[in-house]
Amino acid sequence: MAPPLEEGARALASLVIDRSLATPAEALLPPDLLARVVLTSLREADAERLRESLEEGLERHRGRLQEVAAKRGDEPLHALLPAGAGKPLAALAAEAPMPERETLATLLDHPAMRDILRAVLVDTLSGFATKAGALLSEASKLPGASRIPGSGRLSGVLGVAKGVGSALVDELSRKLEGRVGPFVDEALSRAVKVGLDAMSDPARAASLREWRRSTAGAVLDLPLELAVREAGRLDLSALSRALTGLVLQVARWEEAEEKLTELLRVSGGERWAMPLGELLEAEGIQAASWRSEVEAHLAGHLADLLASEEWAAWLGKHGPGA
Repeated sequence: MAPPLEEGARALASLVIDRSLATPAEALLPPDLLARVVLTSLREADAERLRESLEEGLERHRGRLQEVAAKRGDEPLHALLPAGAGKPLAALAAEAPMPERETLATLLDHPAMRDILRAVLVDTLSGFATKAGALLSEASKLPGASRIPGSGRLSGVLGVAKGVGSALVDELSRKLEGRVGPFVDEALSRAVKVGLDAMSDPARAASLREWRRSTAGAVLDLPLELAVREAGRLDLSALSRALTGLVLQVARWEEAEEKLTELLRVSGGERWAMPLGELLEAEGIQAASWRSEVEAHLAGHLADLLASEEWAAWLGKHGPGA
């Protein structure tokens, strides 16, 4: 037979759990209270300590990844996911809706992207001019060219062509920005326009869908070792500083509490009004699967409380006959 204190603690734990399961979720943890507590704690947080905490957390996660990669580096990235999760993720990427042209333009028609494309076009033109000049130079040296009827005129033509090619090479190498630049910029604008038209063309929806699917699959097939190396290149100090700035800025937003409360209510929907027990069952969490263990754990803490001097002092001050 259990000692009276332990028996009482177990009965009290059972009562606490029964009352909690019968209470609506919103009464146990009101969304507005949750939003207020979270935002208040963030607003009062020391920015540097918060940044350090974020950086330490990121470093711990990266360290765990490195440990996994050291043992399973040859395995694909999707080995970290639940079995069979790779295909649904690739399918999810494939089913993304076709973006509007304006959306693509916002994302892609950016000075940084144009600078990259411009470098590609300039390099392509320079390479073409160099090869053209070399070909014309070699053509004038063909064996027997001087014995071909009319070779004098041919030689003259080749000489002119060679001169044009050489001039083109010189022009591209010395004055590309000044004289060829406008042409490149015009070609770049056409390239961007064609690219945006193609990527938002409904006729290409199927091929783009397959591209997204194969890209997601290819990324998930990358070896863990490579993924960890990429993670190792992250500047966690800079990343944590940026995240801290973002979090604190959102916390200071005058509409933050209202928006976070609304987000919590919308995400919970009608479930906030459900008793906690029914809510857990609706999510597939049956009380029978956890109650015994939780009740025993809670009873242990309550037994310690009921045997403490603090509890005796509380009873002396607030209990019956106090």
